[in-house]
Order: sequence, then C-alpha cells, then structure tokens
Amino acid sequence: MVTESNSIRKRFAMLIDILVTVTSFILAYVTRNSPYFDKYGSLYEFSQYLWIFWIIVPTWPLILRRFGLYEDLVGTHISTIIGSLIKSVTVGSLILATALYMTKNDLFSRLLFVWFMIYDFGFLLTEKLIIRHIIKRSGERGDSRRIVLVSTQEGVIKFSNLLGPAHEELRMGIIGYFTIDQSGRPVDGIDCIGPIRGFRNFILEKTVDEVIFILPREYIEEMEEYILDCEEMGITVHMLLDIYRLTLAKTRVSYFGNIPLLTFYTVSLDENALFIKRIIDIIGSIIGLIIAGIIFIIFGPLIKLESEGPIIYSQPRVGKNGRVFKFYKFRTMYADADERKKELEHLNVMEGAMFKIEDDPRITKIGGFMRKLSLDEFPQFWNVLKGDMSLVGTRPPTLDEVEQYELRHWRRLSTKPGITGLWQISGRNEITDFDEVVKLDVEYIDNWSLGLDIKIILKTIGSVFGRTGM
Repeated sequence: MVTESNSIRKRFAMLIDILVTVTSFILAYVTRNSPYFDKYGSLYEFSQYLWIFWIIVPTWPLILRRFGLYEDLVGTHISTIIGSLIKSVTVGSLILATALYMTKNDLFSRLLFVWFMIYDFGFLLTEKLIIRHIIKRSGERGDSRRIVLVSTQEGVIKFSNLLGPAHEELRMGIIGYFTIDQSGRPVDGIDCIGPIRGFRNFILEKTVDEVIFILPREYIEEMEEYILDCEEMGITVHMLLDIYRLTLAKTRVSYFGNIPLLTFYTVSLDENALFIKRIIDIIGSIIGLIIAGIIFIIFGPLIKLESEGPIIYSQPRVGKNGRVFKFYKFRTMYADADERKKELEHLNVMEGAMFKIEDDPRITKIGGFMRKLSLDEFPQFWNVLKGDMSLVGTRPPTLDEVEQYELRHWRRLSTKPGITGLWQISGRNEITDFDEVVKLDVEYIDNWSLGLDIKIILKTIGSVFGRTGM
C-alpha cells in the first residue's frame, strides 16, 4: 500500500535524522574543544555529555514531525523546508540547552550550541534535499506503487470524494480504472482504462502492484475470476467486504488514505520487518560492493585479456511485479554469448521457461573459475543498493523467460528478486525443471521472515565455501 510504503519511508527518515543529529552534536563538541577556542576554556570530557543523546533520540523526530518534515517533501517548496528546519533546530537546541543548563549548568556552552545548530541544520537540509530528489526520481521512474481500480464510474467518483484533496500524493499511484458497467470517463484525474474484459491482459502486460475493487453488490460474483487472477499472480487485492474464499491469499484491514479496505495479499505486508530487511540489504550491499571492487582489480584485467567485451556485463531482467531493471555481473562469457544462444537452444537441459546447458561453450576459462566461486555475482550488490533486488529473494528472470510464463508463474515476481534464495541453497545445479524453481520461489514468498533470510544467507555462504549446490 502507498500508506504503508510512506510509513516505512518515514521510519527510515526518522532514523537518519537521529543519526545526523547525534553526529552534529559530536562534531560541535570536537569543534568547540579544538585549539581554536582555547581562549574560552576547555569543555568537560565527552562522556559527561552522553546523556544528551537520550533526549535527542525521542525528541528530534517529534519536533521534525511537528513542523511537517515527514510529509510530502516533493510537493513542498525548498524555502518551506528551510523555514521548517530553522524552526525545528532552534526549538530542539533550546530544549537541549535548557536540559543541560538546569541539570548541570557548568556543562553549558553557548559556542557548543551555536556549532551544533549550524551542523545540524546543514546536515538535515542536505539529507532532506537528497531524500526529496530520490523520491522525485523514483516517481519519475515509476518505482512508486502502481494501483488499478475496478469499479463503476459512480464508484470511482465516490472513491475519489472519500480520498479527498488532502491525499493528492496517493492519486499519483493510481494508473486508472476498469469499468464494470461498460461506460466510463476520466474522474478527477483518474483515467478510464477500458471495460473489465481487458483486465487480465492489462495486468500481464503492465506493471501493477495493487488492485482495488469498489463493487456494487450485483457485480460481486462476476468479479471473482479477476480476484483469483490477481491472487495467482501475487498482486495485492483490496476490497471493502470479506466475501472471497481465496486459497493462497491472507487478509487484513488496511487504509488507503482514510478509506478502510479489506486487503487480500500473498506477500508480506509487515512494514517493520520489511524496513529491517531493507536496512540489512543496504549494509550487506555496501560490504559486497567493497569486495566487488577488490575482485574487479584482480580479475578485471584477466577478463579483458582473455576475450573482448566489457568487464561488467549488463542485461535487462524482470523484477518485482514486472518491473524491468538492468542486471549486473562480471562477464564470464564471450561477447557474442547472447547471439549464440539460439543455436544452442537444442541443448537446453531445463524443462519450462528457463535456459541452461551443460559445459556451456560460451563460458570463458576465467569465467568458469569465477562461476565456481560465485565471484561473478558480486556486481549484483549494486542492484541491491539501488533497490532493484534484495540479498535474498526469488531468481531474477530474463525477458524471454517471462514471455513464456503461464499465469501461475507470475506469483514468483510478486517480491523483489534476490542474489540468493531457496532455489540456490537447494542445489540449483541439480534442478532441471522450471516448475521446481517456481515451487521453491513460492515457498519462499509464502514462508518469508527475517529469520528465513538470515538462514538462507548463512547457508549460501557455506555453499560458496563448500562449492556445493552452486
């Protein structure tokens, strides 16, 4: 949901704000205690000020929220952000200074707080502008939640009225609506995509994350097949009534703005766990990219010496709910590998929508060595850092694989692809049936937890060093 996504974003922003403010206080202490200010005397040991952080951690997010700095930054003018930050930093600094003065006034230093305000304002402003830019770019790339409505024109009008003008940012995620009564026109900026008979082809061909059904009672039975299509593809469904007996999806009550909806979903919507997963992804990707840099220095020249072509190979892959992204690996094949694929298709050992051959002649000698140690995978950590992939997830398919998918295969795309997953630790070299890959991916989606991710990561590390199942 858009609301849930915004909540995760706010939690992340709060964490960054706390870290930035703590860093600002430390830098202010170092600056004030430097030789340049010896004439004003030295401060006490830094350990005497550590209790200040117990005030910063709970207080700063509340102050910044009070001045609207966790609202829609993209729609907020930069001058408004600057004004809100000045107020926030001033109020927060006064609270800290008062607490410090009343508790132990000889710890108080006006220069310390002047520097703290300068650092905190500067860093927070830089952070907010970076976040504003990232959110804006994400929206332009279409990374925001993509939502389709299914209703009558009258239902969309009522939905739009309930949503109200205060939730304009939520409307940005709505692609349009399918009409169920054969008549429809644009409603308050929400386009009519067409009659419901085109629904299945649309969700197969376009990127759709969520579908909201707003139905009169007489249309309920007719819509069940479309609900089940979404369920089979792993697309989250929202409704106002609990009327469907779905075999895969779980249900919960959620909100779209201020509108209560009953949600059917097959992927985890635990925003706290997903937030932690993303933090783990970011930390893991930074470590992975450092190792990738070392591998690049050692193996990059060898890759270039053995065959023509780039050191880093990129290829379009399909990610969450059909998003296409550029996938990176160290090149382990000759430059014409993609062109030669067609002539080798008769050697494919996989059953179904995957391509794999034994002793692939397109693999270079150095590439074969890197594949044995999974060293070629490390550039994918850039995909993880960007958010296209996760450390753990489903296998990222190629475009031609997805073209062969049946409806039931699409559910493996309902979560982010991963560098590793159940399919990898279960012995990917021994699996020759695509349906078995799908089964493992769906098993991961249905049973996902942070504990499962950690277990898969540890088993992957063990497999790499043991060179088993890789």
